[in-house]
Amino acid sequence: MRNLPQTAAAIGTILTQISGDEMLLFKDKINYKLPNSNGFKAHLDAPAYDHVGRISHLTANIAVDASTPENGCLEVVPGSHTISVPLAEGEGGRIDPRWEEQANWVQLPLRAGDIVLFGSHLAHRSAPNKTDTSRASVYATYHCKKDGLDLRERYYADRRVNFPPEYGKLGYSNQHKLQLFQEAVEEIAEKLSLSELLVRLKRADNMDQPHRNSPSQSPEGHSPENEDPARDEATGRWEVSLDLQSGLGDAPGSCFSQISPTPGSRRAQRGSSLTDIISEGLLPLESAEKYFATYKQRFDHFIYRVPGEWYRSLKQDRESSPLLTSVLCAVGALHSASTEYDVCYRHFITLVGRRIFAKHHTIHDVLAFLIGAYWLSDLSWTLISNAVKISTELQLWRNTYSIAGTDKAHYLSARVYFLVFVCDHHFSIPYGRLPLTRQDDTIKSAHKILTSPHSIEDDFRLVFQVQLWSMTENMSTTFGINTDGCLTASMVPHLHRFSIQLDSFRSEWSGRWVPNAFIGNYARKGAVLYYHFAKLYLYSHALRGLGKQDPSATVRATSEIGLDIDEFANAAVLSATAIIRTVLNDPEVQSFIDGFHTYFHIMTAFAVVFLLKVSTSYSVSIHVDAAEIRKLVERLLVIIKGVVPQLHPKHLLITICNGIEQLLRKLSASMQHDLDGQSRALSRPLPGTLLPSMAMSEGGGDWGGFDAFDPFMSEFDFLSSQPPMDSFMYTMSGEDMLQ
Repeated sequence: MRNLPQTAAAIGTILTQISGDEMLLFKDKINYKLPNSNGFKAHLDAPAYDHVGRISHLTANIAVDASTPENGCLEVVPGSHTISVPLAEGEGGRIDPRWEEQANWVQLPLRAGDIVLFGSHLAHRSAPNKTDTSRASVYATYHCKKDGLDLRERYYADRRVNFPPEYGKLGYSNQHKLQLFQEAVEEIAEKLSLSELLVRLKRADNMDQPHRNSPSQSPEGHSPENEDPARDEATGRWEVSLDLQSGLGDAPGSCFSQISPTPGSRRAQRGSSLTDIISEGLLPLESAEKYFATYKQRFDHFIYRVPGEWYRSLKQDRESSPLLTSVLCAVGALHSASTEYDVCYRHFITLVGRRIFAKHHTIHDVLAFLIGAYWLSDLSWTLISNAVKISTELQLWRNTYSIAGTDKAHYLSARVYFLVFVCDHHFSIPYGRLPLTRQDDTIKSAHKILTSPHSIEDDFRLVFQVQLWSMTENMSTTFGINTDGCLTASMVPHLHRFSIQLDSFRSEWSGRWVPNAFIGNYARKGAVLYYHFAKLYLYSHALRGLGKQDPSATVRATSEIGLDIDEFANAAVLSATAIIRTVLNDPEVQSFIDGFHTYFHIMTAFAVVFLLKVSTSYSVSIHVDAAEIRKLVERLLVIIKGVVPQLHPKHLLITICNGIEQLLRKLSASMQHDLDGQSRALSRPLPGTLLPSMAMSEGGGDWGGFDAFDPFMSEFDFLSSQPPMDSFMYTMSGEDMLQ
């Protein structure tokens, strides 16, 4: 240390030789890393100096004490100074965690007296000091003389304004605590978009600390009030920008840019850390580890390991997003009989409310919403609609144009984009709504992800889903969403065409599947189930509208295509039967039941309702063995009953189990009622239309007797509005299914 001035001069000489220009000392400091203290997150130095000038700097790190991996030595990414390293929005020079995770970090251990030189655009960080001794390092930062002679003075003048001499002294403690409290309130106001409160807080801050916005610091002709960065951010001010490098065909909105606060206008959030369900004391770490492992090892594979590729451990997940931690714990707890699910669910709901109204989002928000949509069935539509919104806001689609490159971040982000498309289409069917996402060139080129150097086995299943749901979207676009109208002659060729496309699609993919270490032959068997789900959805279009008009109108509408409707209806029975038989006859598929997401359960339940309704009401027009159908459903119920004891009572599968059981009881009671001599009228089908084989019993019946033209798909038509989901999935009863 006694030779530090000579050392600094010698370093300046060396740096001059490197840069080709005389180097001047810009700033200097001593960093102390205390025993068992935290490290420094990955960052760039350059943004911290932008308020003085956007120039390059060279820094010498002089090891006063030995710097080792154990006490948190410096880590760098070689060559990162030559590329544009992505930064986390609103966090100064903090590097985007996604880039940090994928980068190749190199440790630089130093002996006492060693010196390492690096530039201000080199990505660097340090790990915690895990030893019981402290270490110190001297940092001397230099700049080229040609960039200015007063940069050092300007830098420290700014430091004296933002960090006054009393900062850190004992008498400063209470004032500092109040400042931290105000900053916390400001952060809450910003996250909840409470613009008026945020502006008032900033104005009060300016009144208490006039030195931060003194007239001498304001540009000529602008008052401090006009240049209040907090108000600019809260009210969303924009400015017109002229980018001569942009193309003439760019989006019209590209000529505007949002005004962001200057680096010096935002206080650094020192010592801040994300709180989550564990740190808040709501869930023990041991439980979180268990639920995380459950999701990671099982459920993540059912959605193609898209979320799981973003984190490797619970620790990494917690550092990324409290929302993601909360939903993983909720999904894990849902698949256990633990009461901790209610705690996890409520915590997740609270965080969802905050994130929905947040001004800035991350890809971790999208991942959390996707996971919740797939398994938290009562929130599915809300979560997927917001996942679509945020993915659009983040412009994830742009990553699809770079998926064949070497940058893994583009590949991972493109996978998330494709899963948003798939999930959105999954839930457009049970909710009876058109999907929010649509096919474009990015979706049509999804197969290119298989050419990525980072591509994994699960990408085949992801591409399969994208292509299958692209066909399903074409179906909904072709047939529309009006469920009151009957099938017309012009629609029949489209039904045949889509049916052939589905058959060809299944054949094309049938030989591509390989066993998986975690979910066995699910890829192949799941593809077959998805094929039958799509077939059942397709053929349901032929049956909608029947009975919703007066009999004569129905006859006129369907007289020319009666045979076609009969063919499609019987094909729908085959698909529904195949779905149930696949579950009954395959032990491996049965082992997946408790891991299947909401879409699987909804479609299986619909197949049950479809077959029971056909066998009891339309057996004259549609060829079914009513007794065999009943046996299939009873066997399926036994299998589901064997699974549900290990699930939380709020799991959708338990609701479905109870509903099917109640429906079978009501059917049995009805059959006994008939055997006891109650009158029953048989209705002969009118030409060219499907009619129930049983008319309602006298007095309207007590189990949902049918009118002569009872709408076959009135409650469970895939394209009806949300009541199919609400009335069946959450208050499922035999009366709902039979009336």
